[in-house]
Amino acid sequence: MSGFSKAAYFLPLVVFVITVLIVPSGVQWLKRLNFGQNIREDGPQSHIGKKGTPTMGGILFIPVGVAATVAADHLMPGSNPAAVLLLSAFALGGLFIGWLDDYLSIKRGKSLGLKARQKLIMQIVLCALFLFGASRVGPAERLAIPVAVESAFSWYHWLVLLIICVWLINAANIADGLDGLAAAQGVVAILSILFGVWALSGGHPQTVIMPVCMIGALLGFLWFNAPPARVFMGDTGSIALGCFVAGYGLLSAPVSIVLLATAVWSLEALSVVVQVSYFKLTHGKRIFRMAPIHHHFELCGWPETQVTVRFVIASIVLGILAPMALAGIAR
Repeated sequence: MSGFSKAAYFLPLVVFVITVLIVPSGVQWLKRLNFGQNIREDGPQSHIGKKGTPTMGGILFIPVGVAATVAADHLMPGSNPAAVLLLSAFALGGLFIGWLDDYLSIKRGKSLGLKARQKLIMQIVLCALFLFGASRVGPAERLAIPVAVESAFSWYHWLVLLIICVWLINAANIADGLDGLAAAQGVVAILSILFGVWALSGGHPQTVIMPVCMIGALLGFLWFNAPPARVFMGDTGSIALGCFVAGYGLLSAPVSIVLLATAVWSLEALSVVVQVSYFKLTHGKRIFRMAPIHHHFELCGWPETQVTVRFVIASIVLGILAPMALAGIAR
């Protein structure tokens, strides 16, 4: 639909309100199903009290954000149905992988659900399907300016994008370890890419309303996920969120900007890679007290809320640099 509708501008607020209204009932529903969080035994002792807190919260806000994103596309001028449906399918695919991981974790009574190899294979397949679809989406149907996903793929370009996609999904998943951390950083990441795309695209409304709908859902969830969290998004939410951020970024912005906007997520993931590698090479020695790195700072004496706020501040600083850099590209 090419006609303009002012209703689109109210969608993010509507999404926020709907999410805020849905989550309390959803939390009670998750409690009745006994979908409580299992806590790592080797984790910070301050987290022991979180055991049993409802998880799988991603199913309470991701579908709302996706539905509003699709609705916004039909209400704004310059409709991009192919790209929006591709992005929506990518996020919902991540939702399914995360849900399966959370479900198996709860069923087995452990902090881990799917085996790492199983989860990785599923993510690779999902990302490959997304990139294949992106390569078939014409430049005129992209979310903004076709600068990230080229219509003619070379094999190494495709491989690099596949690695980046899988990396960002896992980075978002790893960052979801403190109350409100992943949700808040997700908001910052989407906003920083969005503002840069706004500058690059010349300020077209359709480049803003769609991702802001997901931000509305995230903020509605964050209302209950902020410390002390009443519900966790779980892998159900974090993997889907990683898919949305990676998909939106690669469909609308240069890869370098996407990586800059999500740099704190990458730091979290990199700390795990470094810790595990060093542990194996030195037969038991560690660089950090615990990985991911947010737990290291907790064990150094930082209160959980302080770690969350400081990590979000770091995300905001990097998020400010991302649109500035993208605006420079546009000149």
